[in-house]
Amino acid sequence: MYNETYILNDINLYQLINVLFSNSIKPPNSIIVDIEKIGKELNITTFQTLMTILINGAKILFGENITPDNISETQYDTLKQYIQSIGFELHHEYKYDENGIPIMVNVYFLPYIGNEKCGF
Repeated sequence: MYNETYILNDINLYQLINVLFSNSIKPPNSIIVDIEKIGKELNITTFQTLMTILINGAKILFGENITPDNISETQYDTLKQYIQSIGFELHHEYKYDENGIPIMVNVYFLPYIGNEKCGF
């Protein structure tokens, strides 16, 4: 199976967000972009860059009032696929109060490695 690769050089953070979320979901690792360089241009960390991509992308897809605390599991699954296309894996964990009500969500990113079966 042939997957196209998109190399995005000289693109700023908000151009990347618009390109990424204004198009259909691309396969994992198919969009080659230097996230660290984009963040350094704004003097923000790689995590802050990825969170900016995540939150702004969620707003494009699901509306201006979306926050990490109110994103549904289905919405996370969609966002996860977009984030995988730029080479990262989106993870989240809810923290609950003593009544079992979610009070906080922890979001983090890891490099996308994939889980395709190798056939052995």
